Amino acid sequence: MALLGNGDVLCVTRMGAGDGKGGYMPLYKTVSSDKGQTWSTAAAMPGIGCARPHLVQLNDNITLLSAGRSMMRGAYSRSFSVWASTDHAVTWVRSDGSYHHNHKANIT
Repeated sequence: MALLGNGDVLCVTRMGAGDGKGGYMPLYKTVSSDKGQTWSTAAAMPGIGCARPHLVQLNDNITLLSAGRSMMRGAYSRSFSVWASTDHAVTWVRSDGSYHHNHKANIT
């Protein structure tokens, strides 16, 4: 969760990251405009990833979301992605990091 620069509260949730018997499912976001008393209907965020979402609000206009496992786009990727939004989580721009962040990964 993050308190956005416009006063809204953003919550991003993982629904199924592909481990175990679950399938790869997109992250979902929901927003509260009344300090968490009520929430919007959860909306899918396809293509952003399906594991380990983390949010941070840097200032009034920059929200960062990190997410892993970008298999939703068809190609397998072990990298993690950092998404930036400057419009209060309406649109996102992606940057990728190395997959070596996972110390338990087998590196071949």
